[in-house]
Amino acid sequence: MKQFALFCWQSRQLSEAQQKQRTTEVVAWVKQQISDGRKLEPRVLSPEQELVVSERRNAASTNGAGALVAINFLEAKDFEEAVKIAKTHPGLRYGVSIEVRPWTNPLAATSAPRRQGSSGMKPRISLITLGVDDLEKSLHFYRDGLGLKTEGIVGTEFEYGAVAFFDLEANLKLALWPRKSLSKDSGLPVD
Repeated sequence: MKQFALFCWQSRQLSEAQQKQRTTEVVAWVKQQISDGRKLEPRVLSPEQELVVSERRNAASTNGAGALVAINFLEAKDFEEAVKIAKTHPGLRYGVSIEVRPWTNPLAATSAPRRQGSSGMKPRISLITLGVDDLEKSLHFYRDGLGLKTEGIVGTEFEYGAVAFFDLEANLKLALWPRKSLSKDSGLPVD
């Protein structure tokens, strides 16, 4: 797998309602990408910025693409797949342009010392998925009984898309899917 950065540039002003809708759609898209097994690490940028340039260059920004609002770090098979994934980003419907660029660790290309045992990206688990018989009851158990944070059930607009995500700790989420949905997606029987 290769690593890519998706730079998201917002080129037009959005109303508060449009911003809220865009955010809802982007969050659902990110969760779906992660649920589909893609390594995707989104970073939303604050509007606060300072452009630092050499003394020989004018400090005015020359970027005509708008404001850089987010950077997504993505692992994909190749550049073509990364572009294909970027083309599904819901921000495109809200005036967002996405610049896809491959990136590498600069230490990997030099003789700079690396940490002992370091081989680039560390293996990690970022999502645990459980199949449940009753999503509503399970939501109440994990949210109300165990006190896990959640936005509730999302994806109900899709026939087999309803899911509840819970924050377990930094960079670790729990996803509860109806067993029937998992069966449909995997092609395996429910039993």
